[in-house]
Amino acid sequence: MVFSDSLGSTSTFFSKITSERIHESAVFYEELVDLFDFFPGMSIEPFTITKAGIDIPYLCHVFKPSASLRHTLVVKDFLEKSYSKAGYSGFSFRYDTQYDLHSICISITNQINQKISAVLRCTLKTKSLSIPFEDGMVLWSVDNLSMNKLSQEHVVDINSFIYSEPRVLEYLFRKTAKILNDLSISRAFCLYDSSSKRYGDLYLNAGFVKCKECPPISFSGFLDKNNQPVIWQLMELTRETYTQQWLS
Repeated sequence: MVFSDSLGSTSTFFSKITSERIHESAVFYEELVDLFDFFPGMSIEPFTITKAGIDIPYLCHVFKPSASLRHTLVVKDFLEKSYSKAGYSGFSFRYDTQYDLHSICISITNQINQKISAVLRCTLKTKSLSIPFEDGMVLWSVDNLSMNKLSQEHVVDINSFIYSEPRVLEYLFRKTAKILNDLSISRAFCLYDSSSKRYGDLYLNAGFVKCKECPPISFSGFLDKNNQPVIWQLMELTRETYTQQWLS
């Protein structure tokens, strides 16, 4: 009888836990299904930029990483090689891929040399899905690290941004702003290596400002050329700013 009561109690306990997990999973996958409908499908748009009287052809790909595996692998290979060339180490395909299901990417390819000119990824935050900067460690002090979590939903983390041709940036930012506007995003965030004045100035000129809600952060294992943790500064962009600066 004792065994039967114990088993019954345990069964009830595990039934409750299983029920909660099923509910959480259902919410999670329901959000994913909504996101697949929410994000635009893959599009390929040709455009040209005139330099010294010569029209240079480009292709802009807007795609869901989870639905365009081949192109995603090409982009991630470009990212990894770019990070390595800049002296960074610790980029992880496995870690990075967790954000692909709720992201949309933009890549621009030079049609003359067939090389990627710029890439970035927009990752949407929902109730169950985090965005990359939330998983960084907040550097309140050397001995006090904590995670930074946003209570606000339906915001975007702009990440994986690398470019090799500055002349495509205006097109890239306008395309990004259009996506944010189509998704009715109120705030977009991004990170840049605080030692990189080039990227810091670039974001400021694009309308971003330093986020006052979160101090600098780092990611475990992601190191600079001196084998030290990269310190990232969080920036934010409001809908009012990106519509006025990039869509007007």
